[in-house]
Amino acid sequence: QLLEADIVALFNLLDTSKNGRVNCLELLAGIVMLSAEEFATKAQFCFELYDFNLNGSLCRHELVLMVRSTVLGTFKLLDLDREHHDVLLSEMEQNAVFEDVADQAIRIYDRDSNRSLSYLEFVSWARGNREVMAFIEHFARSWH
Repeated sequence: QLLEADIVALFNLLDTSKNGRVNCLELLAGIVMLSAEEFATKAQFCFELYDFNLNGSLCRHELVLMVRSTVLGTFKLLDLDREHHDVLLSEMEQNAVFEDVADQAIRIYDRDSNRSLSYLEFVSWARGNREVMAFIEHFARSWH
């Protein structure tokens, strides 16, 4: 059972900008990455969470936001390396890193050339990308 002090501490951990707000997409994506669920469940959850227009694919914007929120949410929940936490997050919050990841995913895995990833293309990208799989496996193990 969570105590009010635990909830306040978690909120403060996630409120890295100290503006009294928490990014819910980062929170949800971070939680799913740290869950004990299988890869397929995590992939489906993330895909559905970021398919904002419900068209069954992730456009570049949705994919950038998904990658960014997943990485930053996981880092915030784990409170990684508190000494370097703020520097790490401010560097990673530069969207260029996440845009490059999304651009590469679409360039390589968009088989029907519609400049987006269907669910199957998304899963192929995540499974075929060593960095993505290592990220998911590392944090899932370290959390449990």
